[in-house]
Amino acid sequence: MVHRPSERDVFPAQIARYIDVAAYVLDARAPSACVWIDDKLIGRECFLLSRMDLADGRITARWQKYFEDAGYPAFPVNSVSGEGVTPFLEFLERVYSAKASERELRGIEKTVLRLVVLGVPNVGKSTLLNAILGRRKVRVGAAPGITRGYQWVRVMDGVDLLDTPGIIRDTAHFKKHRPTWISLNLMESEEPQLEFAVRSLLDALPARARKRVEKYYKHEMPWDGSTEEFAIKVAMIKRFFLGKGLPDLPRSYRVILRDFQRGRFGRVSLETPETHPVSSPFFKAKE
Repeated sequence: MVHRPSERDVFPAQIARYIDVAAYVLDARAPSACVWIDDKLIGRECFLLSRMDLADGRITARWQKYFEDAGYPAFPVNSVSGEGVTPFLEFLERVYSAKASERELRGIEKTVLRLVVLGVPNVGKSTLLNAILGRRKVRVGAAPGITRGYQWVRVMDGVDLLDTPGIIRDTAHFKKHRPTWISLNLMESEEPQLEFAVRSLLDALPARARKRVEKYYKHEMPWDGSTEEFAIKVAMIKRFFLGKGLPDLPRSYRVILRDFQRGRFGRVSLETPETHPVSSPFFKAKE
């Protein structure tokens, strides 16, 4: 079933007011396509660039600088290996210390930093949460003063985390980036959308990645041909046939996308800050 935009409110106002840090998980290969910012959490954003091991490292570094130049903390992470998680935890410690110092001046002894992790479906949020939590996962239940039914998890001393389901919110943004979402496996695809997604992917592949594609398939590929010709070539290589020797194009399209998603074409980024700046109206340089 294809994901569709939802009108469901992630944060009632009485929940959002308690959040100190809103960590948005973005796929490092196409951060702009993944950005959705909750208008009730403005001013508390940081960005986690997940799957950094599948993205071009040089471009990921440019994305990190792009966010930081705008005033947003940004952390490339590999959720599977845990690379990049420590700098993010150190950031939380600094934010906690600042909040604790401010509260101490007001005569308040106890401090809890409340963190929420957000992201569109299938962006790797669950894997990242496991890397963050490790063996320190301790459920703390409903936080006092906050609407019941929301479960918090203790990340470290004084820092509680609230997980949220992946939700598509912006219909126009969703429609614009649908091919990229399919390429990244952020959404399931119906058969008519596969060819469009593969075309978008092939157009975005740099020369270096195209060489990796040919090395992986062990054949020269028809880059100047149609998407269908490319899929037929893959069907011939993989021997994907229907009755009477007809190439199974839908299967070829899915395999091309799967091979990209698994890193068979090398480390590839589909967006750069220069060509795909963040378009969210809530993304603004901080003073």
